[in-house]
Amino acid sequence: MAGLKKRVVKGPMSFGSWVAVYEERDRSKFELSQGEELAFDREHGFFTWKYDFKEHWLLIPKMCGDGRYWRPRVFAMVETLRANGIPCVGAYCVTKRRPEVYMRVLGGELVKQEVDENTGVIYSYILVTPENTNVKR
Repeated sequence: MAGLKKRVVKGPMSFGSWVAVYEERDRSKFELSQGEELAFDREHGFFTWKYDFKEHWLLIPKMCGDGRYWRPRVFAMVETLRANGIPCVGAYCVTKRRPEVYMRVLGGELVKQEVDENTGVIYSYILVTPENTNVKR
């Protein structure tokens, strides 16, 4: 991904147009995994989520668009789970981008990184919580 110039994208756009942006940037086909849900806004893009009942976190495997717009919505989901008696550590955001870029927008802390042995792609897992709202500048 190094060396790619990211074009500025602004809505309103159809879901298909946002997916095209995601696929171009991620260099992968957009597909929902089993149990993965979608949040979409024509102006701001989309993110996908899935609650892990074993580990008690909200996984955010895909996001495209305005992270600053989606951040409070992700936090609201964490808080709603907690308010309904469902334990939730926070939200794990997964990115192929440099984690410091992601954390500058969403805050959080880098928890782990995994390398896909087939592709060499590094996946960074960043834990964001309503309690850790420090956004890096």
